[in-house]
Amino acid sequence: MHNMTPLYEELRSLRGITFASLNIRSIYRKIHEVDLLLKKSKLDLLLLNETWLNHSVGDAELSIENYSLHRFDRDAGSGKRGKAA
Repeated sequence: MHNMTPLYEELRSLRGITFASLNIRSIYRKIHEVDLLLKKSKLDLLLLNETWLNHSVGDAELSIENYSLHRFDRDAGSGKRGKAA
């Protein structure tokens, strides 16, 4: 491939990283299951679609030990359902 981006090159050079993607359909009531999944699978990265989060749910309510949370919440009335990593 020509025109490879620096991020692509960096990701391509990584070995042994484990990740998964999950359509969670509302993470708030499933955070304990996500915590268990991460502990049992030892994933490095978990991508979540359809988190259904908004500003009323704080990061502390979704905290999982040894993981960082990066949220992209839906806007009210936008029809978008949010993502998290």
